[in-house]
Amino acid sequence: MQNSHYIYSWATSCILSPKTKSTKKAILQVEVIADIPGVGQNLQDHLGVFGLTWTVRQGSLPLLGTSLSPDAVKSYVKTRGGPYAAPLGDHGSVWLKVTEGGHEGHPDVEVRLSPAAQHLDLGLFSPHVYRMDELKYKKYYIPLFGREGFTLLPSLLRPKSRGSVTLRSRNPTDLPVIDPNYLSHPDDLETLVAGIKIALNLGNGTSFMENFGAEFHDKPVPGCKLKSFGTDDYWACYVRHMASSFWHPAGTCKMGPVSDPDAVVDHKLRHFIELSLTPISSGSLFPQCPSSTRVRGVSGLRVVDASVMPVITSGPILAPVVMIAEKAADDVKKEWGIDV
Repeated sequence: MQNSHYIYSWATSCILSPKTKSTKKAILQVEVIADIPGVGQNLQDHLGVFGLTWTVRQGSLPLLGTSLSPDAVKSYVKTRGGPYAAPLGDHGSVWLKVTEGGHEGHPDVEVRLSPAAQHLDLGLFSPHVYRMDELKYKKYYIPLFGREGFTLLPSLLRPKSRGSVTLRSRNPTDLPVIDPNYLSHPDDLETLVAGIKIALNLGNGTSFMENFGAEFHDKPVPGCKLKSFGTDDYWACYVRHMASSFWHPAGTCKMGPVSDPDAVVDHKLRHFIELSLTPISSGSLFPQCPSSTRVRGVSGLRVVDASVMPVITSGPILAPVVMIAEKAADDVKKEWGIDV
């Protein structure tokens, strides 16, 4: 139940919810039965910078158009060669530490190499996938249409900015209000600018130039033309216009000890909360929960996904979530006396 704000457990007959301001509470008309300040807070994500593009000599990399051609299909069927034999996703990644402080073994920037540059689909999908304004997309990418190229994508691995997920209304079918609060911490912007510089050094290196004739697309991005191209101010502006999610939201039901007021689940991924409640009327939908009682390990209720991470991992979250799920499954088996 990732990013949950409205959690009901039949075992305790309590609603676990973040405290809302009185004005919003009146609008939502939701009775808060129990308050966990950390629910829906601590939202973290890997923010990536898209658009750093290099063109190459024709024939060096597959274009989307050539990949869809009948000749490309025939080539793959007969010889297992041609554009379909080359992956269009990430060809490689490098993890680097670019900031001072912290653990030396914790990288804070990842740079991905991909031949699937954002201009290759001629604007059919990229503006929507990366949440780019279509007019801005065309102004920046039209000079590249029909040309082969690759992109280097710096992403922020250890963000310091924190967002939130809150209720939009009392209607459970309404989408929540998701505020990622990207770049609210100045260190995140500085780290991404450092990541861009690393990507530029890689893409403009002699290996790409000599082997592929790589040439950087140095057209100023719309919205940053008043900045001096190539300066830190320009790249900071570039980040604000071209950064988007890598779809790794995490942290909104963080795991932590009882002493952490913002923790939502314990090390067994069970909810716990210090309840200090006023009595509920006998006609209420929910029976009264005991007041001033620490409820730890609400029966039948666990959170098993990326939302329990106190701090997001330094890389894609799929494998860590699988690990969390495996550990939770073992815990459930043990509690039911099943051999692990």
